[in-house]
Amino acid sequence: MDPFLKKSFGLDPKRSYKVIEREDVGKFVHIFNHIRLKVYVGLLVIQLRGEISDILPEEKKEVPWKCVEGKALASLDLTPGVKKVYLMVQKLKQSKIARNSPSERKLKKPRK
Repeated sequence: MDPFLKKSFGLDPKRSYKVIEREDVGKFVHIFNHIRLKVYVGLLVIQLRGEISDILPEEKKEVPWKCVEGKALASLDLTPGVKKVYLMVQKLKQSKIARNSPSERKLKKPRK
């Protein structure tokens, strides 16, 4: 993942960002025409060090990514594969919230 981030976004793991969370989300088969692709989905949460302008080289005028609020994603024209990935990540986040909520935690009763 680190070489991909460096090549695509110019992010150096030692200088540009700190990994907050890295987790495998799952996999699914995506069929496009007659081609079957197995897609492996991972969640990577990073915290940038410094400003975005400090990270991107001067010659890069276009940013290869876009920040979008969750509410706005419903109105975007996303491909079926991207929608599937988004739903998988949301499901993972919801399951984490459910596991960590006080109502879901059950106290273990001591054995007699």
